[in-house]
Amino acid sequence: MLLVQLVTSFVLIWTCQAGVASHEPQTLQTALNLFDWLSGVSSNAVISKSVDVQYHDRAVTKCPPNVMFVLDGSDSVSPIGFTYSKSALVREIRSVTQIFSDVHIGVILFGSVTEEIAIGPRTPKEIESLVDQVNKLNQPRTTTAFSSALRRARTLLLAHSNTTTAYNGDQEGNIIVILSDGKTNSQNNYDIKRATIQEAKMAQNAEMLIISLSPEEADLQFLQEISQVVQEHRTAIFWLYLVACPARVIPSVSKDSGCRDLMFVVDLSDSMIKQKEIVRQYLAYIALRYRHVTNAVGVVMYSSDPSVQFNDTRIELMEDKYALADKIRSHLKFPSTGAINSDKVILESINILDLDARSRPNTLVFLTDGPPLDIQATRQAFQSAQLRGYSVLILRVGTSLSDTDLNQMTSGLTGDVYSVNNFTELYPLDLERSTCQTGNCMSISTECGSPFKFDKTTCSCVCPNECPNNKIHNANCSCVCPNKCPTGRVQDINCNCVCTNTCPLGKQQDAYCNCGCPNICQNGRALDSNCNCVCPSTCSSGKLQDANCNCLCPNTCLSGKVQDANCNCVCPSTCSSGKLQDANCNCVCPNTCPSSKLQDANCNCICPNACEVGKIQDTNCNCVCPSECPTDKNIDSNCNCVCPKTCPPGQWLPSALIDKKARQRQRHQRNQRNIKWRRRRKRHMQSATWMAQTGSRYKNTPSPTDRPPPPLMKLHSMCC
Repeated sequence: MLLVQLVTSFVLIWTCQAGVASHEPQTLQTALNLFDWLSGVSSNAVISKSVDVQYHDRAVTKCPPNVMFVLDGSDSVSPIGFTYSKSALVREIRSVTQIFSDVHIGVILFGSVTEEIAIGPRTPKEIESLVDQVNKLNQPRTTTAFSSALRRARTLLLAHSNTTTAYNGDQEGNIIVILSDGKTNSQNNYDIKRATIQEAKMAQNAEMLIISLSPEEADLQFLQEISQVVQEHRTAIFWLYLVACPARVIPSVSKDSGCRDLMFVVDLSDSMIKQKEIVRQYLAYIALRYRHVTNAVGVVMYSSDPSVQFNDTRIELMEDKYALADKIRSHLKFPSTGAINSDKVILESINILDLDARSRPNTLVFLTDGPPLDIQATRQAFQSAQLRGYSVLILRVGTSLSDTDLNQMTSGLTGDVYSVNNFTELYPLDLERSTCQTGNCMSISTECGSPFKFDKTTCSCVCPNECPNNKIHNANCSCVCPNKCPTGRVQDINCNCVCTNTCPLGKQQDAYCNCGCPNICQNGRALDSNCNCVCPSTCSSGKLQDANCNCLCPNTCLSGKVQDANCNCVCPSTCSSGKLQDANCNCVCPNTCPSSKLQDANCNCICPNACEVGKIQDTNCNCVCPSECPTDKNIDSNCNCVCPKTCPPGQWLPSALIDKKARQRQRHQRNQRNIKWRRRRKRHMQSATWMAQTGSRYKNTPSPTDRPPPPLMKLHSMCC
């Protein structure tokens, strides 16, 4: 790390010194700023990881690629920076033309105006001539016409794109590489940047990839706004990750070639769905390879995604290859998730070929990048295709599908297997020698290595013998069982996995070779050690089990009683409050009344007889008066209180007559007083003087009639 920092510092110092000699005076602060910018640029390892992500998300999938280099020659770039840009431009021209044989390149130099080197294909000699032209370019050193240069690059790429040279028959891939620091030296800096960003968006909407390489301290934020990839000029562009195109392709199949009908069977996996646009462009390309031939080509994919319709994942055989390529580009729909159901997609392809009325030889071209979920079912599907006379061609991508799995799933079919490292390597595969006929069979050699023999029906190398009893061929054409048995089991002659142990009499082996009873018990019964169905011992103490394994009490109860959980005979219900149950479960009252009383229905103690009117019963059921008299009086037969006829010695009995005369005398005396008062009042009322005197004197004196009578004589409350 220290060595890298020292080298970087040396480069910076050299850059500053060169700037002093060839450009306007450079300050130390400028050199420090450049160092800060370079320290923030990712290393090659990090750039490689970032470009790998770009390959998956924003890589150019339409081929071949057309590249337009846009070189900034404005005054914002120093002379030494302009030299760096030209060196990076020459490096990328040689790199991209070495990787892609059909690439077309052009160059635009801009300052206040633009200077162009026309885009087009170039031979190796023409490429060296282009390099000389780039090295001779002079820096205009004027204002920045960034948006104009970007617009011109987009226009030239769209005009140059040719459907006849496009691999997919529709559009070529377009790439713009900008070599600039992203700065402007104009007073209307904001307007220039806004116009440039707008042009960049229009280019990206046209599916163009924009890459920026900066020669010195740059406006990174602006470059990131107009580019998908931003790199420092010394870091080479990783074309293989940013452009998903083959290095070369082969010519189309000639018109006089008699070729089979081809059904491309795509075995989708999650990894293949990630590369779906590359697969789509390849299928369109391979369809156009046979555009001069009268055969038919179709595509079938299998999808378990419920959002994808059945007809969206398959294209039946079509002779018009241009219409087929258009359907592949526009209508063929890839599901969102993968599922390697190889056997199902092969069987669907067979059904489509069986319904075809052309009656031509057919070949299944099986494209896969991993092992199937069910190898045995896939092998049977391939055998079914071969029995119908359909030859099988396998395109294996990557290393996930091993040779062992491939041999098992194809029953040893190795003559027509093409293996590549990635999907872009499919383009240069020459399938003509396996799909087109010269005479009765394919144009490939009919000689097969030992122990294989050539089968004229399927035009492929097959094993000389057939395997009996569900066995398949291995790589040496030996008949072997397709699967291994789990631990504890061995294979018989029919490849069935059987157990090695034996079970005692009455028991059988399950799928795991465990000895168990063959029958199943019903109605709550369980198996004992001898495989007999018996009732489980679940009854509580004192109970017995009947024939249906129900727990019952051994005895019955007398009439009127029921059994509880413990088999005790009890009454079915309880009595209301105050009553008790007798031995026969009858509710009776307890005998708690005295001998003089009886019990009613509610167990209340009542007297047997009623009393005459005016009398009540006491606690002993005797009829008595409801109240008592004073001690000196007696109660008569009618419950009245009366005085006794005689008094004790020393006391007397007052007479009622004496009391009556005394009251009469009192009334007489009061009447006499009232008469006298009325007389005096009458006599004095005749005189006004009297009335005046009496008016003041007797003003508050009540009249004789208002006076209360004198109190009567108090009578004796006692008898004696």
